[in-house]
Amino acid sequence: MKRPFLACLLTLLVFTAPSCSGGDETETVAERKPAKEEETPHVRVAPVLARPDLLAGEWLQPALESGRAGMSIEPDGRLMLVGVMQVGVDWSLDGDVLVLRTLVAKTREPSESRLPVVHLDENTLQLRGLSSDFAGTYSRAELGRVTCTVASSDTLPLGENERLYVRLYAPLASGGAAKAVIGHHGMSGPAEWPVSLALAYDPEAVPAGAQLEIEAVVNVGTQTLHRSPRAPVAAGESAGGVSLVVEPVRRP
Repeated sequence: MKRPFLACLLTLLVFTAPSCSGGDETETVAERKPAKEEETPHVRVAPVLARPDLLAGEWLQPALESGRAGMSIEPDGRLMLVGVMQVGVDWSLDGDVLVLRTLVAKTREPSESRLPVVHLDENTLQLRGLSSDFAGTYSRAELGRVTCTVASSDTLPLGENERLYVRLYAPLASGGAAKAVIGHHGMSGPAEWPVSLALAYDPEAVPAGAQLEIEAVVNVGTQTLHRSPRAPVAAGESAGGVSLVVEPVRRP
């Protein structure tokens, strides 16, 4: 009669014994599996430059000193600036970033400005840039253009450290003999003469019926070595070519 009692006792001990982990465990194996992380749905964001072909063209924005300032982004990669005394060299795209290379008088190598494109459509270009002269919101515009051919009275070519500038002048709206620079372009040497250049300007900067003038200078840094006489130019969007000859500047 003792064996049934011992069997029942052993059975009771097996079912009530603590687990080998030292504590009561009521979770099942399935409950101890790590919870599956929720998957974040992938959102496809349309790039700002879905139509990079819209970049090419002429763009202007309001400027405090010069009325309007901007640029002509040429389809072949060239860059012309309007309303600033820097010289445009070229432009390129790095993803959604517009890269502009420009020349200033005191530097030999081009400066580079990297401007994220915030918005672009048929009529508006918005560029962001910390402390950049080119940041802002531009509207598509129509610029005037002048082409010119520059030769030298010397037989020497444009030197490696020399820079050729072409400047377009218009009378001030207030009248008088003073004239303001409304177009500015250039290039660095070395180069053989003659040199062909084109520059852009804002037609709204030209008073009605005004006579424009154009000149070419050759500088080393901020020192002018050669200069051409100013030549008259007919105002208009497609002004014809002008021939200029730079001559050594006579110094006392």
